Amino acid sequence: MKNKKVLLIVGALLALLLLAGIVGGIYLFMNKDEDSNSKEEEQEQSETVEEGEELPSYVNNVQTISSAEAFPLILEAGINWAADARIVQVQALPYSYEKEDGSTIYYGESAGKYASWNVTFYSPTRSANKIVTWARGEVDATTEELQTNQFTKSFEESRTAYNEIETYADSTIVFLNLLANGGDIDNHYYSFAIGLPDNTNPYSGKNVWEVTERSRTEMDEYGTGLETATYYFDLITGDFLEKVTVE
Repeated sequence: MKNKKVLLIVGALLALLLLAGIVGGIYLFMNKDEDSNSKEEEQEQSETVEEGEELPSYVNNVQTISSAEAFPLILEAGINWAADARIVQVQALPYSYEKEDGSTIYYGESAGKYASWNVTFYSPTRSANKIVTWARGEVDATTEELQTNQFTKSFEESRTAYNEIETYADSTIVFLNLLANGGDIDNHYYSFAIGLPDNTNPYSGKNVWEVTERSRTEMDEYGTGLETATYYFDLITGDFLEKVTVE
C-alpha cells in the first residue's frame, strides 16, 4: 500500500515536470517569435532611415514671398538705378536640387509664392537693361547694366512697361485660379512671368500673367522639367483666360 502511494506521488511529480516543460517551451517559442518580429521591425525602421535622404537646410528653410510683396522692393531698387526705369519683364522660378539617387526635386515655390523673383528693367535715358532680383530674403541690384545696341534698342523701346504694380493681381490669387483650372502641383511645377518676348504667345505684349507648367519627373533635352502647358491669366483681375497645351 505504501509503495503504491509512493508510485502515485512520483507519477504526479513527473506529470508536473512534464507540464512545466511544455509551458516553458511554449513561452520560449512565443518569445522567440516576438524577438523575431521586433528584429524585423527594427530592420525595417533602419532601412527607412537609410532610404530617406536628409535635404540641406537651404532647401527645407527657403523663404518665399508673393508678387505683391516682392514688386515694391524690386521697383524701388530699379528706380534708384534709373529714374525712368521701366519694368519690361518679370519671372518667378523655383530652384532645383538633385538628390543622391539622381532624381530632381523643385523647391522655393509655395502656393504662388517664390524664393526667386527676377525683374528686367529698361531705361531709355541710359539705353540699358538691368536685372534686379529678390532672392533668399533680400533684393540684389548688383548686376551690371547691359547697354543696348542699334539692333536691340528699338525692341526695348517698343516693349510694354509694367510699372503699375499696385494694380496687378497677386501671384497667390493667380495660383488659386490655376488650381481651379487644371493645375496639378503633385505632378508639375510652375513658373510665373510677365512680358516674356515669345512669338508663340497669343497674348504677347498684353496685360497677362503667363504661367508655364513643367513635369516634375520627365525631363527635356536640357535637363529641365518637360514643358506641358502654358496658362494665361488677366494681369489685373487674375481671371483665367486660356490654357495652351504643348503638343
